[in-house]
Amino acid sequence: MNPRTAILEAALVSMVVAGSSSAALAQHSDVPAASEDVGLNLDVGFATAYVFRGWNMFQNDSQMAPHMLLAPGAAWAIGDSGVTVAYWSAYQLTGSNMRANTDGAINVEQDLIVTYDLELPSDVGMSFGLAAYTYPAADPAVMGTTMPIYLDPMVAVSYPTAVDLRLVVSYFAGLQDEPYIWGISYLYLNPSVAKSLQLDDQVGLDLSLGYGLKVPNEGMEGRDNVHDITLTAATPIRPGSGGAYVTPGIGVAWTNIEDVTDEATGEVIDDKGFEDGFVLWASINLGMDI
Repeated sequence: MNPRTAILEAALVSMVVAGSSSAALAQHSDVPAASEDVGLNLDVGFATAYVFRGWNMFQNDSQMAPHMLLAPGAAWAIGDSGVTVAYWSAYQLTGSNMRANTDGAINVEQDLIVTYDLELPSDVGMSFGLAAYTYPAADPAVMGTTMPIYLDPMVAVSYPTAVDLRLVVSYFAGLQDEPYIWGISYLYLNPSVAKSLQLDDQVGLDLSLGYGLKVPNEGMEGRDNVHDITLTAATPIRPGSGGAYVTPGIGVAWTNIEDVTDEATGEVIDDKGFEDGFVLWASINLGMDI
């Protein structure tokens, strides 16, 4: 299983990121929020791991592999239209497998996102979005095409109570007909709860807990990363009135890691345990609302 970025989940809920007061709806370094002025947000994130839907994207042989992520992005909310357009990218900074991840359409990720937000009666929110994840540096000999593209259409429904409730349904689809592009497409169901607190005029605390279920094209039996659970905490700090912010954060995630078996004999050659599915990371986002 080789899943990709989680940016659209955050984009579908008012394009929030760790720098905003409602950052608990975002996961680590997701799409930036747009400000109330020009509507433009510029953001750069750093993290000790790139975790998407429970999976450490840059790992080589362990979920706990601390391979650094650099994630610059920008978002623009177009007036009162409800439409937001965004760009986000991901670069691996450490690890001996950077070249292999680049060739295999994991590193040097370039994403374009469009979302449309609706407000329904009784404070229910609904958002529609489409993201295109592209990998222009991928090796055609490895991936079977010059630039792998994955589309992620999605709908999100949210409701604020004592905590913020949200359900996101999406379909992650590889555009080209190759085993590691179309062949890893899946339906994704993601309910979550979040809570944002304002500790003082400049500091907030954002908490989020979510569960994810993937239903792959070819079934679920014997697959890694079908189930995932993610818990994040972030502290957005806005030191002044100029729109700048810094947001440190931490996260923990778990996903199922299946045993490795010999294809010829069916014998288990690597017995995976529950603990093999965990990954911990720390992050920091720096940004500006304009």
